[in-house]
Amino acid sequence: MVKRNFHIKHVSARITLYFSITVIFAFVILGIVIGQLISDRFTAEVDLVVEQKLGLGEALLDNSLTEIKSMYFSLIDSPTLQAQMVKQNKSGGEVNLDDLMAIKSEIERVELSRSANVRSIFMVSHGKILDPIYAAEPYRRIIDDNPEFDLFLSSQLTGRFSAPSTFPMQITNPEYKDKNTITYFGRYYDQDSYEDLGYVAINLTQYSIFNEMGKLFFDSSAQTFVVDENNNILFESSPLIEGEQTFLSRDFVQGGQVKMDGKTYLTYTKQLSSYPSWRIVVFMDYQEVASPINNIFAIILLVALFVLGAVVLVSFSISQKITTPIRAINRAMKITGRGEWPEKLTSDTEDEISSLIIGFNAMVASLNTLTTELVVEQDAKKKIEVAMVQSKLDLLQSQINPHFIHNTLNTMKYMAIKADAGNLADIISSFNSLLRTSMSQNNMMITVMEEVDNLYNYIKIQQERYDADLDFSCDISESAKGIMIPKLILQPLVENALFHGIVPKGSGKIKVSARTAEGRIWLTVWDNGAGISPDILNRIVHGIEKISYGYNQIGLANVSERLVLNYGESSRLAIQSEVGVGTSIGFSFKIEIGSADDMGGFTD
Repeated sequence: MVKRNFHIKHVSARITLYFSITVIFAFVILGIVIGQLISDRFTAEVDLVVEQKLGLGEALLDNSLTEIKSMYFSLIDSPTLQAQMVKQNKSGGEVNLDDLMAIKSEIERVELSRSANVRSIFMVSHGKILDPIYAAEPYRRIIDDNPEFDLFLSSQLTGRFSAPSTFPMQITNPEYKDKNTITYFGRYYDQDSYEDLGYVAINLTQYSIFNEMGKLFFDSSAQTFVVDENNNILFESSPLIEGEQTFLSRDFVQGGQVKMDGKTYLTYTKQLSSYPSWRIVVFMDYQEVASPINNIFAIILLVALFVLGAVVLVSFSISQKITTPIRAINRAMKITGRGEWPEKLTSDTEDEISSLIIGFNAMVASLNTLTTELVVEQDAKKKIEVAMVQSKLDLLQSQINPHFIHNTLNTMKYMAIKADAGNLADIISSFNSLLRTSMSQNNMMITVMEEVDNLYNYIKIQQERYDADLDFSCDISESAKGIMIPKLILQPLVENALFHGIVPKGSGKIKVSARTAEGRIWLTVWDNGAGISPDILNRIVHGIEKISYGYNQIGLANVSERLVLNYGESSRLAIQSEVGVGTSIGFSFKIEIGSADDMGGFTD
């Protein structure tokens, strides 16, 4: 089975594809980088906002708990209660109604002096509630067989908040909304001897503790919970998600992710500084956090698709303008290669392609004329000579290649000499030399003098093409003549001086100099032409402003890059130009041999 490589035939399609791939790749990289930066920044902002809310929620709860503890210490500090509790402790639990009423009256006074919203407060001594109203059910359940009271006793703490309960109601399997009472158990001790005298039970409404915090998280998209050390839910901003109870007992990483009920949540937690047994837990829906980021990615994608479409249209249009005349030339060359004469090509532009079409038309016309002349001339010669010439002509017509072009130009030169057109013969000879140099693939390096010869050939052609008063000269030191340099490295510089300096001005001088000094060769092309403005000069150097003339289409940026590839960064082009005065373009690179010549430099 023959393996066939994928290949796009038309240049315009390849250009469009390459541009499109480049744009897609650029937008993918840009989208990933921007998306990641925005995601990190947005996540950091979300973390900061949640942390601030957690801090505010902690402060609100701290205030509520501090107020309750303050009420507890007010009871401890009451001289009346101290005396009564000492008396009750000494009596061994014997209850005196007058004493109970005194205790009740003092508790009511302390309660009224505080702003906490409480259901009831009563003292406990020797397992008895010291209040005639609260001594019976359902208040007895606060101390009798109450696991929360037992936990308080075993904790050895001064005070402890219970888990929410249905007190004073008794409901089997209650829901969260039914548990609206939290009891604060506190030890009552003698302030002088610190001896335990009994206990204080302050029954609080859940609302009084979590009211302000509920307002804070009411309009939040996050689910907020307050849990105790046993993971009992004390407060929730929204109903519990199925399976969420197990996550409340975990140690969370701030901003970490968990999956619940098929959704992803960001988790945050904060322990209360005033009561470390309680902590706030927040579950933030990750989809709500990621939604703005997804919107940004969608916008980037839409922009990328729009730009890609625009790039495809523009690149295809540009490539068509470039490749359509080239394809026309290619078809004409195939016709010429078959020994036929194609129709004259036309161009509606004034660029290098237009020059190429004009040159091709001129070449075909010249070949046609030469062929006709050769046929007429060969009719008068011997049959063998006619056969030889015809054989050569057949060979020329059979294949368009560099050898065919060189032979044709030599024939044109022969005809020009025969017709006493010496100037035309010189031009053809110069052009042939230039073609041999530029089309040769064997020798990419030539001597300075060989390059200078090419420059003279090039100038000779251009002087005939343009009616400009040009004074062209080359000043080459002996030590520089034999040094090898890249082929056609000076011609673009001379071309730039001619078309951008001398032609616009109508006349002028171009001087090429080569010197060796300090182990380097210094080459300069100077002209006293129109000069180049700083902005245009910058665009030319960076390859943005393309030279619109010349047969080799090599830009200054290309020359500079060739120098860097061959000799390093120190060999880049150095350009000095002043509008109306002239331009100096030069470069230098290290050489193997030394010289005592003075450095020519970049001087006018």
